[in-house]
Amino acid sequence: MNNRIEICGAIASGKTTLMKAFSSITNNLVFEDFSKVSFLDMFYKNPSQYAFETEIAFTLQHYFQLKQASFNNELCVADFSLVGDYAFAHANLSEHEFVIYKQIFNLIIDKIGKPQKLLFLKSSPQILSRRILERGRENEQNIPEDYLNKIEVSLIQAVQAVYPNVPVVFINTNEISFTNYSKEFLLKLI
Repeated sequence: MNNRIEICGAIASGKTTLMKAFSSITNNLVFEDFSKVSFLDMFYKNPSQYAFETEIAFTLQHYFQLKQASFNNELCVADFSLVGDYAFAHANLSEHEFVIYKQIFNLIIDKIGKPQKLLFLKSSPQILSRRILERGRENEQNIPEDYLNKIEVSLIQAVQAVYPNVPVVFINTNEISFTNYSKEFLLKLI
């Protein structure tokens, strides 16, 4: 299934907001449902103890969602990215855990393929922190800026390692208001 666009970025980079704008040009949107990852609250309380199951759960949930969306050959746009999952796993897992994670991840990529395009939302840790506070999700309130920077670095490395031949569109969300995205602009992203 290569007829998909994935959106990646750090926490609060604007992935879901961009997805809502895409509803003006396609109905085949796949929104991340982080509420189905039951380990997430525990991860935020104790990342080192709950990272492995959290990262595996996110990756499997995303894989399942993308498989479900692939039944028709219509373009699918997802507000998450498998390469994003890889980046978060790389940033959060021990070396041994990451070796195991990569085996599962590689199997998933072999089954589902890579997207036709990746939209990479970039933003400064300061802006991300402000957005996290504004959206008010209780479990995210204590995420330090250095962690957000670590995720940004990991995302860049993951794109180069996992999706080297996938076209990437970088969007600086520090400077763009998603509420101003026009249909014409979104069509150019596709």
